[in-house]
Amino acid sequence: MAATAPARTEAARRVYRKQPAHAIADAIVNAERFLDHLGIAHETVFLPDAVAVMGLGRLASAVQDELQPHGLDRATYLERSQRELWSHIAKVHFPEIRVEMKRLRSDNSRLAEEIERKSQPGRTPKCPA
Repeated sequence: MAATAPARTEAARRVYRKQPAHAIADAIVNAERFLDHLGIAHETVFLPDAVAVMGLGRLASAVQDELQPHGLDRATYLERSQRELWSHIAKVHFPEIRVEMKRLRSDNSRLAEEIERKSQPGRTPKCPA
């Protein structure tokens, strides 16, 4: 049984490391909100070589005391993760956004021409029947 535990741990590390950091950070923040809602004490430390360590209940202070000195600045980490998430969303939706922008520019040009035609001097607007 001892031989399988390290193999499982290594496999778990590979799976977790394949996840984008911005998605994991977002999930951690959501989990923290839920723990706050439940009234469960918790501390999360974001580490350079892993995504994060979360201590619950009595372990919250141990995580804070022992790991925070090695941890990343929480605000900076979450801000960077949020920027990475927005960048990812923009990359995924860029083709759709380009098409929509082209359509909107065309609509704006058409409307500007229509306004210009209607505002020419000597031209009276037609009254609806």
